[in-house]
Amino acid sequence: MKKKVFIIGIIVVLIIILIGVVGYKNGAGNGSDENICVKQQTSCCSCDAGGTEECMTKQKAEVEQERLANDCPGAEELICAQVYRCNDKQCVNKDGKCVLE
Repeated sequence: MKKKVFIIGIIVVLIIILIGVVGYKNGAGNGSDENICVKQQTSCCSCDAGGTEECMTKQKAEVEQERLANDCPGAEELICAQVYRCNDKQCVNKDGKCVLE
């Protein structure tokens, strides 16, 4: 009985370690904004209204948000084509670069 509990304990620990390694490789293990990848709107219109989005670091996304806030007209002046252009892929950190997978 003790042997089964010990083996189950080792398996649980190995699974936790594996999850941690996979998360770290995808950028979750490093909390720095320059290593966290996010999808960011890159045009005045959102991607579900004909605009564009890109995969980039969280740090770069904050700069992009500020640029859009300064450059884009208000909602009452903005005309967007109602075309869905969002990318359904996930934005991840792969070898230090933000990519869509």
